[in-house]
Amino acid sequence: MTNSFIESHYSNYISFKSIVDGYKEIYENSVKPPDAIELYKPFFAKEPSVFDYLISYYSGNFYAGTKYAIYLTILLTLAFGYALYTTGRSAFIDPYPILVLDRKRNLLYTWENKKVYVARYNNVGYATPSNNLFIKLFTFDATKNQLETLLFQPNASEHSSIFLSEKYENNAFISFINAYMQKGRDAITEKDFECEPLKFYFGSYEPPADVDIQIEKTLEQLDKENNNA
Repeated sequence: MTNSFIESHYSNYISFKSIVDGYKEIYENSVKPPDAIELYKPFFAKEPSVFDYLISYYSGNFYAGTKYAIYLTILLTLAFGYALYTTGRSAFIDPYPILVLDRKRNLLYTWENKKVYVARYNNVGYATPSNNLFIKLFTFDATKNQLETLLFQPNASEHSSIFLSEKYENNAFISFINAYMQKGRDAITEKDFECEPLKFYFGSYEPPADVDIQIEKTLEQLDKENNNA
């Protein structure tokens, strides 16, 4: 979008200079030039700069349909700035998605916006639409007095950081979860798991302070609904 915007204005700027040169050649010494030529006369004595062009363009006097172009440009700039802000925030500031494999309690859980989402390993749901892996987790909303779900999407790909994974990578990730939850760490590696912190991440990895309380309430509600089913 930005590239197209710049190229469009550059093309218009070149066209504007050509128009000025053409009018100068035809009407500079004319006794009775058309009234519209008066707008171009200030540029007969000098080559219009980019700034001159922009002022002329956004005035709406030189190009048909540009009277409201300044508002469109402001709108596009705000939209681009908002997209840049949200992308940068999600990449560098927002809470980083973490899936915890709690083998001792037989749980999988994560957190988002201070809410903890959990499922027992034996009951966790998986889905892989279009090779995108999702894990179904739950949280109990005390205000609504009901369970809410979250489709947690892990980055199962070793080649991409934007959640684009292949079928074999999804299967490998699920196999990893199964091996660890059923047989423990020693079935996978002899060393403790280690992960280098992100170099350009300024958010927090920490779970909510009441993570255990939220897990307990959610599991109680899950058990209650399963018993009533």
